[in-house]
Amino acid sequence: MKYNNLFNGIGFNEEISLGVTDLKIENLKFRNSFCKIYKNSNLILLDIVGKEFKLGLELKKLTKRDLVSTGNILYYEMEENLSRERFLEVLEFLKKLFAGEIINLKFSKFKIKLQISNPIEIMKIKLTEELFENSHLKVEELKGSFYEVFLMTKSEGKESLNTWVNFNLENYENYSQENLELSRIYKMEIQGKEYNLIEKIKLEEPLTKEKVLEVQGKIRREKAIIELETVEMGK
Repeated sequence: MKYNNLFNGIGFNEEISLGVTDLKIENLKFRNSFCKIYKNSNLILLDIVGKEFKLGLELKKLTKRDLVSTGNILYYEMEENLSRERFLEVLEFLKKLFAGEIINLKFSKFKIKLQISNPIEIMKIKLTEELFENSHLKVEELKGSFYEVFLMTKSEGKESLNTWVNFNLENYENYSQENLELSRIYKMEIQGKEYNLIEKIKLEEPLTKEKVLEVQGKIRREKAIIELETVEMGK
């Protein structure tokens, strides 16, 4: 399981090794996490690498020595081959972190306060817990982004999904199709077999040319119905 909203291609001209520390919230503890700071002229990033997961957070300076998380830039990734118990503990730790629980880290060069409020990530983690507990999937099969795992578990049923979508239309000036249908293909591996998971997206309401021109092809929060089709490779 992973998430990353760090801009692609971003570079850093300074790297500061902080050392090893333990991450703890209430009774949840993850030992020997290696911490670094990456810096450029616009960004300070704390990078934490542990046995169970990786975590990255944007920081800002309060004083020369005191740093605090901003909650803006975030990435995390769980390691493969976690036990079921440890997997759920990592989810619980991240959920508490995103709910505003405070972690204070002390190093020789810096004191860092982590406190984040991110209800979207909490929702995603709660849904991941539910999907994990109510499906046949094992921990090692939960690979990819949150959304890919969500689709993987939902593809076991035949019901359609009601949601909303964002997308951009190229050559929007020439748009002429009101009943627009979109599709995306995800390559997945489930229980050792390779599949194409086809996500078919149909807008609930016609998309008029007037609206497309008004927003210059940048379509946001359009209600849609998603149908899923799983095709095993080689068949």
